[in-house]
Amino acid sequence: MASWETLRSHICETFDVGVDDGKLFAVDVRYGDGRHQRVFLKVEPAYGKRFLQLRSLVAKQDRMDPVEALQVSAELALGALVLEDGMYFVQQRILLENLPVEGVAFVVRTIATIADNLEAAHTGGNDKF
Repeated sequence: MASWETLRSHICETFDVGVDDGKLFAVDVRYGDGRHQRVFLKVEPAYGKRFLQLRSLVAKQDRMDPVEALQVSAELALGALVLEDGMYFVQQRILLENLPVEGVAFVVRTIATIADNLEAAHTGGNDKF
């Protein structure tokens, strides 16, 4: 499978780079209706392997009922709704060695779309993230 450098290059060619400062890397997914969603990506070690983590902000903690958040997360086919530092994110971790170049754009778009739909539903249609 592709290396992180190859996947990262493909991501940069496919999406607008929102942040790339050496430590933080994020791309912006734009929609025809003017909305956009930022997806943060990083490689993390776990279990002796390298994983690609994708995260996209949804809303502040007080904008979603915790039980509803768990129910939403349980229904997602890709990703999970997670809570960290008072913010809900849609997050997905994928074993880097199993991610083909052709699949990375699909995962980025899907995580962004899930997060954007949840953001719109729980923030009165706001587009902050």
